[in-house]
Amino acid sequence: MLLTVHLVPAGAPQALRRLRRRPAPRDGLIWSETTLIAPLPAGGPPRVDGNGLIAAWRDGEALDAFLADDPLAGWLATGWSVRLEPLRAYGGLPELPGLGRPEREADPREPVAVLTFGRTKLHRLVPFLRASAAAERQARRDPAVLLSTAITRPPRTVATFSVWRTAEEMRAYATQAGAAHAEAMRRNAERPFHRDQLFARFRPSAVEGSFHRSAARLQESTAA
Repeated sequence: MLLTVHLVPAGAPQALRRLRRRPAPRDGLIWSETTLIAPLPAGGPPRVDGNGLIAAWRDGEALDAFLADDPLAGWLATGWSVRLEPLRAYGGLPELPGLGRPEREADPREPVAVLTFGRTKLHRLVPFLRASAAAERQARRDPAVLLSTAITRPPRTVATFSVWRTAEEMRAYATQAGAAHAEAMRRNAERPFHRDQLFARFRPSAVEGSFHRSAARLQESTAA
């Protein structure tokens, strides 16, 4: 299985209209979700940056066929994209059985991408946003983060996508004792925020296009 993340810039009105767009069912496409994207919390009001597309493919050939002939390919080419090889996953989504199995280890010195994806219980949405905001601010400030974005499809889908300079630095953030991320995980373990939730790590490759100012650094890191 291969995943892709596409980020396409747009103003909020246009991004909301584009939520209807998604790849048509086709051989080799396992699952896709069109979303809104926004910067991770930085203390100011939320701002929509554009659209995201998260998709799972049988293999690289299925993705290449989509990019060659699907009407959405031209739109996606105006933004940024990355191919993601699954390494390991905690939790899961019904649409992606077997993701991250068997587990693969990342070299501690290589870049790693992280996708957190949840379908929130609506009565737990406010507690989730409160718990996650501090962890997301901490990640945003971490010098090892090459790219990060919040992802949502109202009313339930809440997610984040980030790429880290090295797997070792990502693990240090995730396991730091007393950190905001660890506290958010503790609260979720005590009383889950989501009915479906996925925490997955990937090896990024084939970075294309431009969206964030950090995209050039990411391309250099994944090409090294």
